[in-house]
Amino acid sequence: MLGKKAKTRMIFLILSLLLISVIIVSIFRSLNENKSISGYTFYEKEFGLDSVKTNADTGNTIMKGNTLPGIISFLYYTGSLLFLLVSLTLIIFLCNFFEKFLKYITNNNLIFICFISNMIATRLVHFGYAPKDTYLFITSVLLSVFFMVFLLRFKSLFLNKR
Repeated sequence: MLGKKAKTRMIFLILSLLLISVIIVSIFRSLNENKSISGYTFYEKEFGLDSVKTNADTGNTIMKGNTLPGIISFLYYTGSLLFLLVSLTLIIFLCNFFEKFLKYITNNNLIFICFISNMIATRLVHFGYAPKDTYLFITSVLLSVFFMVFLLRFKSLFLNKR
């Protein structure tokens, strides 16, 4: 059985995860509510990128590209540095645990581990592009891990027996 100290830590961890998930859900809801007719994205309005710049020499309007903040600026939207640090620490621990889990479950297949880790890192860096579609990304990563484990466990079915 768990000791009193371990139970207290477990309850604190569960409550922290619950609080973080409530805050992230509220951020996603505010992203949906803040759509405007002007055509500016949420990030352009919130971070002062909605002004149109003109070139001083030619007088032409300078076109802007996509404004895609990463996971750090997305988590800092709440304005709380503590929330940012706790969330980043939790994300780092989850990614490290997932990488070690992949190493164990795929018999140390480094190419597959690096491929999945690179996909996750790229998604975190470019998190500002369609953050609501993250569930699709997570599903695709989990399905690829499942298929890889399936192929490793049942490779004798796929090999030619002579």
